Amino acid sequence: MPPSLENPFTPEPKTPRSRDDAEMVGKISGPEAEATMRSLGDKPPRSTPETPRLILTPEERALAEAAERALHEKKDQRLRREYIAWASDLGFDEDWVHDTFIFHSDGSVETEGNLDLRNKPSVRLPDSLVKVGGYLDLDGLTSAEGLILPEKIGGGLSLDGLTSAQGLTLPREIHGSLSLNGLTSAQGLILPREIGGWLSLDGLTSAEGLTLPREIGGYVFLGNLTKKEKDRFRTQWPSLSIW
Repeated sequence: MPPSLENPFTPEPKTPRSRDDAEMVGKISGPEAEATMRSLGDKPPRSTPETPRLILTPEERALAEAAERALHEKKDQRLRREYIAWASDLGFDEDWVHDTFIFHSDGSVETEGNLDLRNKPSVRLPDSLVKVGGYLDLDGLTSAEGLILPEKIGGGLSLDGLTSAQGLTLPREIHGSLSLNGLTSAQGLILPREIGGWLSLDGLTSAEGLTLPREIGGYVFLGNLTKKEKDRFRTQWPSLSIW
């Protein structure tokens, strides 16, 4: 068939390939080319050159460490100023901040002792406060919206001013007691899995939605619930002392 009449879209037949590419090259170009091909196949792959590590002189290392310390000090000072301003809004002075809080190099803050913020109806805690070593009293708080509590409380926690659990996220660890006597409903209340002391929910008028922690170190006070409701909890959590 003349070339002009051939179908231009017909694929060309594939060229058969030998299992050994070097052997095929040898058949075409001779033994020298075959030997060259085999030698190329024996060469190991090129390795990527390692990036040379920066080696600092003692003077440069000292300058870098000094710069890092200065940065940490700057962040620490800024955090302290923020706490002083927050405390001032609550009626506390700068000395109270220095006496109450421990500022860590990673930006976290804690207290060794108690943090008494009762009668502060609109108080909000700093995000960086991760632990209260003693008792945390927030009895004056009337709403939990926007409240960020520390992850750990070494003593007890009192939130008796709350009438609703809406927006309330309790600490992961409470080693003392927990008082929520202002709540009339347990809707939305998620308690920690363990409470080291007693749990007081004397204001509840219904047990609906209430799930107790698996471990409570002291009594559970449910003073406003009926005897039938209390008995149901005693059956469900036989290890707890419910009153």
